[in-house]
Amino acid sequence: MVCLVVSAMLGGGVYNLPKSVAETSGPAAVALAWVVTGVGMVFVVNTFRVLSLQQPELKNGIYTYAERGFGPLAGYLVAYGYWVCNIFAMVAYGVLLPATLDAVFLGVFGDGSNWASVALSSCVTWAMFLLARRGAESSAAINVVGTVCKVVPIVLFACLLASRFSLAFVGEHLAGSAGLAGLEPAAFLGQVGDTMTVTLFLFIGVEGAVVVSGEAKSAKAVSAATVAGYVVVLVLYVLVSLLPFGCLTQDQVAAAASPSMASILDALGMGWASAVVKAGVVVSLLSAWLVWTVMLGQMPLFAARDHVFPAAFARENRFGAPTFSLFVTCVLIQCMLVAAHFLSGAAWSAMVNITAVMAMPCYLVCCLFLLKLALRGPWGGVTGRRSGLVTGALGSLFSAYLVLEAGVQLLAVACILYAAGLPVYLWARRGERLPRGEQVLALCVLAAAVAGVVLIVP
Repeated sequence: MVCLVVSAMLGGGVYNLPKSVAETSGPAAVALAWVVTGVGMVFVVNTFRVLSLQQPELKNGIYTYAERGFGPLAGYLVAYGYWVCNIFAMVAYGVLLPATLDAVFLGVFGDGSNWASVALSSCVTWAMFLLARRGAESSAAINVVGTVCKVVPIVLFACLLASRFSLAFVGEHLAGSAGLAGLEPAAFLGQVGDTMTVTLFLFIGVEGAVVVSGEAKSAKAVSAATVAGYVVVLVLYVLVSLLPFGCLTQDQVAAAASPSMASILDALGMGWASAVVKAGVVVSLLSAWLVWTVMLGQMPLFAARDHVFPAAFARENRFGAPTFSLFVTCVLIQCMLVAAHFLSGAAWSAMVNITAVMAMPCYLVCCLFLLKLALRGPWGGVTGRRSGLVTGALGSLFSAYLVLEAGVQLLAVACILYAAGLPVYLWARRGERLPRGEQVLALCVLAAAVAGVVLIVP
C-alpha cells in the first residue's frame, strides 16, 4: 500500500518538476511554496489518516466521506470530480510519455500532442484497461516493481545535483530571472501561488490507500501507508525542485526540454544519467498509469452501489474488477487524448491545471467532514477529538485557500465540468424526487457553471 501511494503521486509530474516551477518562480519563491504546501498538506494527509481510523467501515474514502457527511449529491459531486480530475491527469501522462520517447525516435512524437503521440497513448490506455480487468490484487506486483524503478532515477538525479550544488550560486540568483523586483511582496507572493498550483498537482494520489481501503487488511495499514508515502514523496519533490537552482539559473532550468530532469543532466554533461532518467520516466508513467486505471475504476463502483452513479458502474467480472466503470474511464481518456492534439504546445500545462482545480474541492469536502465529525459526531478513542478538530479546521482552510488560488479562469472551467456531470446523477436517481437540499445544491452548481461560461467566453 505504501508503494501504491508513492506510485500514485510519483507520476510523470516529478520528471518535469524543475521546469514547471522555474517557468514562473525563482528559488526563493519555490522554497517558500514548498514550506507552505508541505505544512498544509500535512493536515490534508492527517485528515485521511484520522478518518481511516475513526470510520474504518467507510470504504473508498474520498466518495464515502462526502456522502456520509453531506448527502448523496455531495457524495456524487466528489466522486465525479475526483474521477474526472484524474482522467485529465491520465491525459497528462499521455502527453509526457511520447514527448519523452521523442528523444529516442527523433521527431516522431514532438511535444507529445501530435497524431503519432495520440496513437501511442491510445494503445497504452487500452493495454492498461486489459491489465486492470484482472483486478487490483493482480496489479500489486507490477506496481511494486514500477515504484522501485521510478524512485531509483529520482534518487540518482538528487545525488548527482547535490554533488554540484553551490550555495554561493543560489545566493547570486536567489530572486530568479525577475531580479530584485521578484522579491517585492506582491510579485513574490504571486510566484509562490503559481508554484503551489504545480505542487498541488504532484500530491494528487496521496489518498491512494484510502481509495482502495476496501482491499486493505486493516485501517491501521491504510493510515500508516498514507503517512509513509507522503513523507517519502515530499522529500523527493523538494530535492528535485530546489537542487537544480544550485547549478543552473532560473532561465536555464525553465528552458529545459521535457522531461526537464533529463535535460538538466544533459546540460551538466551527464548524458549517461540522463538516459537512466528517461528510462525511469517511461517506467514511472506506465506504472502510475496502471495504478490510476485501477483506482479510477473503484470510485464509480462504490458510488453505483449507493445509487448515486448509474447501476451499470457496479458491474464486476470474476476478478472483482469493475469492467463497465473501467471501460467508460478509458473511453473518456481516449476522447481527451484526441482533444489534447488541438492544444499543441499547451497540452501538458492545461491538463495539470485542470487536474489541480478539480481535485481541491474533493479534498476540501473530506476535511470538512472530519471537522463536522469532530464537532458533533461519534468519536472513537483511537485519536483525540481535539486533534481531529484542529486537523479538520486547518485542512479545510488550506484546501479552501488552494481552491481560490487557482484563479477565476480555472474555477470557471471546474464549475462547467461539475455541472456537466449532473445529468449522470439524475440518470442514476431517475424516478426519485430529489430532496430540497439537493435541489438547491444542484441549482448552485448550474448557476456557477453559467457564470463560468460568461467569464471564459469572449
